[in-house]
Amino acid sequence: MAPRSVFCALVPNRGRERVFFERIYELRKRAGLTQDQLGAVIGVSKYSIHLYEKGTNYPDVKGLIGLADYFNVSIDYLVGRTDNPEVNR
Repeated sequence: MAPRSVFCALVPNRGRERVFFERIYELRKRAGLTQDQLGAVIGVSKYSIHLYEKGTNYPDVKGLIGLADYFNVSIDYLVGRTDNPEVNR
């Protein structure tokens, strides 16, 4: 049996996946970044960002942390477990 992705483990409710895709897109647009620029920030291709926003692929743990750190939001916010973007450190 293939291992589940980290994203699926973090977000067992399939409806939350849509929240992730929408939040990545909205955060990127609000920051005025292209997909290429955001990909460079977290070390993935423009195409990977496109797939995240389209909902056909997910970032790995390193990418998820990179996105949360760059946008200064919590991972829970990115994946739809909370509507509070505050980071608790």
